[in-house]
Amino acid sequence: MLEEILARLSCDPADVPLRATASLHSGAAGIAYLLYRVSCLRADGLLLAHADSWIELALAHHRTAALPHQGTAEAAAPSGASLHHGEAGVHAVRALVSWAQDDAATATRAVHRFCECGARSGELLDTVLGGTGVLIGSAVLQRAQPSEVDELRAFGDSLSLAVRKALAVGGVIAGSRTLPWLGVAHGWAGALHALLVWAEATGTEPGPEISDRLDELAALAVPSGPGSAWPRRSGSAELHQPPTAGWCHGTAGHVQLWTAAHRMYGRPIHAELAERAGIHTHAARATGANLCCGLAGQAYACLSLHRLTNESTWYERARRLAARAGASATGLVPNSLYAGDVGLALLAADLAEPGSSHMPFFELDRPGGQTRGTAQEPDLAAGTGEP
Repeated sequence: MLEEILARLSCDPADVPLRATASLHSGAAGIAYLLYRVSCLRADGLLLAHADSWIELALAHHRTAALPHQGTAEAAAPSGASLHHGEAGVHAVRALVSWAQDDAATATRAVHRFCECGARSGELLDTVLGGTGVLIGSAVLQRAQPSEVDELRAFGDSLSLAVRKALAVGGVIAGSRTLPWLGVAHGWAGALHALLVWAEATGTEPGPEISDRLDELAALAVPSGPGSAWPRRSGSAELHQPPTAGWCHGTAGHVQLWTAAHRMYGRPIHAELAERAGIHTHAARATGANLCCGLAGQAYACLSLHRLTNESTWYERARRLAARAGASATGLVPNSLYAGDVGLALLAADLAEPGSSHMPFFELDRPGGQTRGTAQEPDLAAGTGEP
């Protein structure tokens, strides 16, 4: 699948139909990100040149005020501030590609536009549509930059402070009306993860209140066989709903939160919570094949646990989930990173390099992981096998 998709996208971007015009989530910026990541893994200058073409297409849509396709989340993104659906994500990918091209001037301009767009966040405590997603994007850029960009650090510090203040007045997580969602896409897990990865990227402490909030969230875990899961929303009514396994609202996203917490604090309970969430993530029935709420996102959670534990079992589980995603392709949007086959292609590339794998624009890159060629690239169209 990976090579087929790379061949399909290594062309004039104008020849490829897109449901969303420019976004990281489902448009040209997401395709550029795939090509950028694979070019870095393979040291392939031609793929990087194709990434440049795709990100320029995404920017052109914004420069000409082209409207996104109607009915997409991109069309509803508030003031372009959404990392996933708005202009902020486009500039973030432009910066990454430019740094890979040793073009510091273009990267610095892209960072400036990223900060300008990100400052217009309408919904602060939202990873997909608002400020906590922009903070995660800031952490990704902070980690990737070859030399410190003062504007980025100042912007990220300011946004981190704003998120911390907003959480401080959010009340107790259980029953919070300010932020009722618990998962990473729109809720507490996403906000806490954003603060953790910004602290990690900058080498700073996230603050004791973040550890206290993690304890509150941990207390809301519910048993699910040998694993654990979290309701989508706080409140007693949600406790009777079956927990989900996807990244957006389910345990896959919680795996990545708790692995980030363990890296930051080194507490065994955080590693235990990550593994228990992973058990549910691996065993639960998927609702599709994509990164956002399906099998591909579940596979990335297992890769997170593989990096955390160094246990081959988690890599094999990730590989099997990826094979099932490739075989079913249920509901995949063509040419979409988070909702479609572009995300599956990126997963295939990361399975071949599990030590440096990371959920795109959510987990931080870990350069210097497993060396290239030590894991066989999976065939996502192959048989699934069962655990």
